[in-house]
Amino acid sequence: MPELDPTNHTVDELKDELQEIGDQAVLRDAYEAEQSEEDRSSAKEAIRRRLDEVAEGEPQPETDGSGEEDEDESDDEDDLSSNGETADIMSVKDSVRDVATELIGHELDGVTELRRVDSGWEGIVEVIERPSVPDTQDILGAYEIQLNDGGTVTGYRRVDRYRRADTDREEHV
Repeated sequence: MPELDPTNHTVDELKDELQEIGDQAVLRDAYEAEQSEEDRSSAKEAIRRRLDEVAEGEPQPETDGSGEEDEDESDDEDDLSSNGETADIMSVKDSVRDVATELIGHELDGVTELRRVDSGWEGIVEVIERPSVPDTQDILGAYEIQLNDGGTVTGYRRVDRYRRADTDREEHV
């Protein structure tokens, strides 16, 4: 049993707990536990990010006891924008994955497209708008999320809605 069992926490609770851990071995154990149990992509991403922070020796975001991780992440994105730096595709993907569920209000099924545009980035995500049994009858929504050059979300809109099992939908679009 790992020192931190991620399956005992929601993703938000897990993010808070991770900020108190500075041991890479504990973080790797937590990642493996999450992968073998619930396998939540957002939980694994939070653990990977924290592992990267610890490996790089970055200062702990909660050392002053005043901030939450979500605020710190948006501060990082704002720093990219204000410094004129351009986010790379992996940080844009991470931004899209981090905000999609909260922004849209449905469970993220996946990031299906990311592309560079004149104003920054655009990503397409699929969310489960109505889960069904069997899951082939789930109603999915495809949403376009716009981000600026720094990776900060600037807007979103639904571009499609369909059943997961619809194999001919691309012909009708």
